[in-house]
Amino acid sequence: FDENQGYEEVSAIGGALNKMLEQIQFLIKEAKERERTQKVLELSVINHQVNPHFLYNTLNSVSVLVAIEDKESAVELIKSLARYYRSCLNQEEDFNTVEQEVVIAKEYLHIALLKNPDLFEVAYEIDETLKDYKIPRMIIQILAENAVKYGIRTMNEPLQVYVGVRNDIENKRIIVEVRDNGKGIDEETVRRIMHDEKIHSKSGFGLRSIIKRIGLIYNIKETTDIIDIDTMIGHYTKIKIYIPWKSSI
Repeated sequence: FDENQGYEEVSAIGGALNKMLEQIQFLIKEAKERERTQKVLELSVINHQVNPHFLYNTLNSVSVLVAIEDKESAVELIKSLARYYRSCLNQEEDFNTVEQEVVIAKEYLHIALLKNPDLFEVAYEIDETLKDYKIPRMIIQILAENAVKYGIRTMNEPLQVYVGVRNDIENKRIIVEVRDNGKGIDEETVRRIMHDEKIHSKSGFGLRSIIKRIGLIYNIKETTDIIDIDTMIGHYTKIKIYIPWKSSI
């Protein structure tokens, strides 16, 4: 709008309209960017659900069990794999209930234990009052997977893994916590995760995707309001994810 008018009132109105148009253009651009990011993150979740390397490695383990004539273990592994993919892929929404999320994580860890019974031990502490509450998909499973894949220090010492979900009434949010007594995460990787910087570790990518998804869904800007990483090299890793009671979408 032309602001060079002879009348002050007209010029002021033109200036105000121009500012409003700038804000609208900015919001449109921001909305398009959020939509693009959301689609990329949805694809990353789908890819994590399908996880062809996990499927191939598990089927390879089944073939080994059949070859050594341990048919009972082979059948159990196939059944657990079927339950895992049924739980993962039968969901059409971006959310699962806490109960569904825990089932997916349990099946994944059960498969890992069937392939290597002495690899780790896992304990669960789930608030039963939250079982029907909906949270973004695959969060618990990704955290549990990272703990097992990147926490193992030695094959002779089983990793201790803890998976917990509890209600934080004071801050109106759910806390998903996964911790282990494994190798830990180095300071530089933690810094990059917290600042959304690219890193080579797939573990870091999984955490970054969780942070981005929660930030988009709940309109949270500060990473520290989404995740807390407490770790010490050679000793432990404790990760907490904060999920508000209500989303912004």
